[in-house]
Amino acid sequence: TARPIGVVQPDAGPALLAARALEEGRLAKPASWLADAQRHAADMTDDALDARAWRALLCGLITIEKGELSRAEPSLLEAAALALAEGIGGDDPSPTLFEYKKDGAPPSRPADPPADCVAPPGADMLRLGARALLHLGWIYRRTERCAEATRVHLAAHRLRRDHGSHEELWESAMELGLDADVAREFEDGQHWHRKAIEAAEHASEEPLKKQALAWTNLATSHESAEQFEEAVEAARTARDCWYRHDSTAVTATRADAKLGKALLKLGEHLSHRPGQLAVAGESQAVEVLAEAVRLLAKARDALLAFGPDYHTEADSCRDQEELATRLDESGGKPTS
Repeated sequence: TARPIGVVQPDAGPALLAARALEEGRLAKPASWLADAQRHAADMTDDALDARAWRALLCGLITIEKGELSRAEPSLLEAAALALAEGIGGDDPSPTLFEYKKDGAPPSRPADPPADCVAPPGADMLRLGARALLHLGWIYRRTERCAEATRVHLAAHRLRRDHGSHEELWESAMELGLDADVAREFEDGQHWHRKAIEAAEHASEEPLKKQALAWTNLATSHESAEQFEEAVEAARTARDCWYRHDSTAVTATRADAKLGKALLKLGEHLSHRPGQLAVAGESQAVEVLAEAVRLLAKARDALLAFGPDYHTEADSCRDQEELATRLDESGGKPTS
């Protein structure tokens, strides 16, 4: 069976209207979007198990949008339980769905997803359950419960591996990569960022944007791990994806800034190499820093042109540009 397309959505009725209001809020923030979503959710009165699962999920998402994370947890847990009960049909889908090592070590990585997936009658309910688990894990990470976040995100990924779309696999891999990076498990984080890139390449909806986001996360992970050359390579690829997605958008300008800052960190690293590597490092640093100065200046000017909302980012680019310029003018040698 071919994989479905996109993220699972309600079929019709008030649930679909509530989901659309939430999506409109995410994209454009019209004044009434949250009130519209709440009104449509209140109209969901069907007591069927699948309708109750959708109502719980949408109420959880609305509560997240209101910033009330602790109040959203019960709704998301209810949505996951109802959806899995409906989708499973009384059978245990997998004894390893919530597998986690008792010694506290990181959970094992699931097998690579097959190109196609199994689509039982309850597949959409299993996808709904995975969506609820995804948002629940996001709350856990935001509230510094990293182990719990990884646990439920792995469960969501396993469901999506068997029943979900490439877009859903991308979403789950993105969250697992962030979980690992927050826990400073950078090797695991980079594994998941690359899985997100692979899923994005097969996505039907905005594949270049999804690839760009995953490459950007990979660059950040390498930078946090002080793997500066790898960070530059990933940031450069992310920039290429952003430009191919929309070269006129602020995301392309931010990609210039991201690459410029990655180059600056690499230049600093090269200029501080000890011993016999110092001379070679300083020579390479000059070239790296010159590119950093060019990109940061370009990003600064473009961000200013986008308007006052972007002036703080432009100021950051200016500060980084000045530092790169000082290092470049010193011939790649560390400055006091």
